Amino acid sequence: SLTIPIESGTIGYCQIAETKVSLKASEKRLRKHLMLLIALFAFLLVLVTSDKSEFQQFTETHGKKVDRSALATCYSLGGSTIEEVSHNNEERGHKCQVTLQTPSTDEIQAKDVCESRIPYYIIGTEKGESTSCTFQINVGCDTSYWQINRKCYKVSNSRMTWKKAQEYCKENGFSGLQPKVAEYYSTALSNYLNDMQGISSAWVHVPELKDYFVNGEGNAAVYVQDGAFKYDTRKNSIMMDHLNATHQVLCEYTAPMTKAEMFYISEVYSEIYPINVYQDGAVIPSADFTTIEQKELVNNIEQFTTTGFNDRCLAIGRIINVESFPMTAIEEEFNAVKDYLTEERFYLTNAYKNDGKKRNDYRQLNEDGTSYQIFKSDAAGNDKDYSKAHSFSFHKSGRFPTMAAMRAPILCALHSFNWKFGECPTGPAWSEPPVRHVREDKRAFCHYISNRMVATYDEARRRCEADGLGASLSGFDDEEEFKKIKRIVKPLYPPDSATNNKGGYLPMHYYNMGDKNNQPRIDNHYWLGGISPCTTDCAIPGQGNKRQVASWEEGVGINTHFLNTYSHEGHPWEAKGQKYVSFRSDKVAFHVHPLNDPYTYMFFICGKTAPLVRTKKNEGGVITG
Repeated sequence: SLTIPIESGTIGYCQIAETKVSLKASEKRLRKHLMLLIALFAFLLVLVTSDKSEFQQFTETHGKKVDRSALATCYSLGGSTIEEVSHNNEERGHKCQVTLQTPSTDEIQAKDVCESRIPYYIIGTEKGESTSCTFQINVGCDTSYWQINRKCYKVSNSRMTWKKAQEYCKENGFSGLQPKVAEYYSTALSNYLNDMQGISSAWVHVPELKDYFVNGEGNAAVYVQDGAFKYDTRKNSIMMDHLNATHQVLCEYTAPMTKAEMFYISEVYSEIYPINVYQDGAVIPSADFTTIEQKELVNNIEQFTTTGFNDRCLAIGRIINVESFPMTAIEEEFNAVKDYLTEERFYLTNAYKNDGKKRNDYRQLNEDGTSYQIFKSDAAGNDKDYSKAHSFSFHKSGRFPTMAAMRAPILCALHSFNWKFGECPTGPAWSEPPVRHVREDKRAFCHYISNRMVATYDEARRRCEADGLGASLSGFDDEEEFKKIKRIVKPLYPPDSATNNKGGYLPMHYYNMGDKNNQPRIDNHYWLGGISPCTTDCAIPGQGNKRQVASWEEGVGINTHFLNTYSHEGHPWEAKGQKYVSFRSDKVAFHVHPLNDPYTYMFFICGKTAPLVRTKKNEGGVITG
């Protein structure tokens, strides 16, 4: 009985000893495993670091060619390089060749395999136990967006309601681009969204929810990716939720058009549609013939519009999956496309004219609301009577005012560049520094003021045209523009110029031109580019056949109402014979006077549209979905 405890103790000791031995062995094994894990981790870390370094190098080598999402797609699928589609010609786009481990038995299946995995144009395939895919990259997305079929996608980090989601996408626009809630147009989209990181559950726009749910209403849905377990639903699927529920939001915008994209579209559709790619975009003539639209008469004055041309070009664009617009009729655009026009045909543009008589009475109003001046000046003698011409066309040989009844194809355009108005060129020695003003129609106008030199009406017109200025006598579209000019207008008379009050409350001013005894009367008047009787935009709505007294000439202004309703203090504002518009600075008023009665000479103000320069903002886009 005494040995039992000893035995027990012995047994207990032995067990403890064995346990200690076992623990030491376990510690050794644990340390060994830990060392192996550390070694493995270090090895993996080297791999990850090496992989990151290789991608970094890949990005540095090819990052200037394509956007980051295209780089990642090419690299992650095993692509080794990104090359030009056409050797040494980046304008044709770039390509990447990768190999997918999915087998394919013929070319059709090979292309299906490639398209199911790669959201870019597939331009080459090779069938086999693995499938080789060559894809073309034409457009680019901002670095924070992911490109899928020429659209750019980004998921928000924060969660919000459906209403806030819509506002979030709109408020995060940039560079003229306005993202919107992404359209979930097909279940195939989920194949590509799966490559994006950070999507748990995100609001998307579904055109027709009834295609997915029997009780589907509206177009708000939630795309579920990494959060599938949370909502007990399949990964990469959509579900309906209350509009006040909070989720991420998936935003999208259409990637800006590039020349590479236009070349590709041209090649794909050239067999069925006559598309020509030129320096700044592509031109697509309509297949049918049409005419400018005549609206109802206003006080017996013919009215025309080309707004219908916008819809026609948009319809043409949809056929070939692009956005297109009527051709801008400015000289820069004509010079760019004239070599692609045929000798036997005229093409209508969206410029038009109502009741004016000269070329510069034509108006060019684009779909974005911007107005362009079609002709720079008619002062060089190109002022033929175009009273009966109302539409405007291109021909290989030039730009032509055209009769309203003329039927011709509309020349539609897809632009890679917009035009914007640049700064005003420096004026001649007689001019004050130019005054630039952006009008309501977005046209920037430059005014050149002569405060020292006086001239006859014809001399003033020649001065505006000469010295490389290429301007006309100026005009104004509203009071804001006029006030800018008033601040600079300060008539400066030579020494010994006479002044005579004659009992009036304003003095008469004379200009010493070298003969003190024969000084022409000026009275602080400035020649402007207006004429009476009115010739352009003369109708007064609601007043029968009554017409405006005067109008602007040569496109220097389009607001006839402003000219005729602003102050005319100091001289009768009436249409009696041929008169010309002037501005009297000490009265701050517009006047109309016959030539040489009583003023032969005046100071003068020249004006012209600011020169056009290219801007990186893109008009065109690719329609997807």
